[in-house]
Amino acid sequence: MEVKMILDALRQRNSVMNVQEVSELLGLSKSLLYRMAAANEIPTIRLSGAVRFDPGQLAAWYEARLNPLGRKSVAAEKLSISRASLTGQSA
Repeated sequence: MEVKMILDALRQRNSVMNVQEVSELLGLSKSLLYRMAAANEIPTIRLSGAVRFDPGQLAAWYEARLNPLGRKSVAAEKLSISRASLTGQSA
């Protein structure tokens, strides 16, 4: 799913999301999301031991991960690396 579509979907949500919903939206495995939650690598809400996600916090986290410190997005960086490898130049 396109980055803008993911961010729009998160920003339009008005209720917490479960691991299955976030897994499907972000294309990450549920086990990876649980590991990230346990390591505090992703913003979560714990409700009676269940892992839930606030869509607003998740959108902010996702956007920051794509563009840390104003650098090119991960997708743009991968694209420039791929193009460089095809042309034999450095990225």
